[in-house]
Amino acid sequence: MKVVSDAPGYIYCYARDPRKNAIRRIFPNRFVHDPRVEVRRAITLPGPKRFQLSADHEFACVHAPREVLQ
Repeated sequence: MKVVSDAPGYIYCYARDPRKNAIRRIFPNRFVHDPRVEVRRAITLPGPKRFQLSADHEFACVHAPREVLQ
């Protein structure tokens, strides 16, 4: 999955497991701590240090102009 922003800022991505109805943040994560993104620079998930993303999960990403989590 690739995420690209048209504006600089911070990206936060989440996955929902429909079987457990559990939501977890998948970006930033333990491998990529910084949610900052630049204009039109793609973020690839799960990224170079792979973790499992199941096709039956639902995904959502949110862009914010300022950092939300610290």
